[in-house]
Amino acid sequence: MEFDIKIENIVAFVKFDNEIPLDKVTKKKNIDLPGVIYNVKDPSAAILIMPNGKIVCTNVKTVDDAVIALKKAVDRLSRAEIPLSGDIEMKVENIVAVAKVGSEFNLEEISITLPNCEYNPKKIKGIIYKLTDPKITMVLFRNGKVLCTHVDTIENIHLGLARLKRDLEGIGVSITPMLVE
Repeated sequence: MEFDIKIENIVAFVKFDNEIPLDKVTKKKNIDLPGVIYNVKDPSAAILIMPNGKIVCTNVKTVDDAVIALKKAVDRLSRAEIPLSGDIEMKVENIVAVAKVGSEFNLEEISITLPNCEYNPKKIKGIIYKLTDPKITMVLFRNGKVLCTHVDTIENIHLGLARLKRDLEGIGVSITPMLVE
């Protein structure tokens, strides 16, 4: 059985070859941010427009929504007569997703026997499990939830979860993927 996942957030960006004059985007200046925040309503997204030509989209749950939101930001810059040069190739930088297994994790036991993991309950209430192929970081919580992050495709989330299942079963921990509510 394949894991059911719930996408919590996708961070994607486009990078243009030229700088973006932020004073042409807005008159409001926020000294705490390196760029300008532009909120898109449909789909709901937050866009960060950076002076170096990078436009970052966050707070979306699908790659399609990221594409739409980034296009709206680019359209807004075009209407402000800000020239943009270079390829408009969107890259997904990070996906955050949640999966669930049908039982609780014994974090202490798993942390002793599972390679590539870190467990410091004073720092975080879960086991940090990192893979390099596919590149993904997962956090295993006692209640059976698995947080997936630092990953760039949904396919790699599924590959990482399958590898986690295989690795856990290899140390005697049986898990059953569950539906995420």
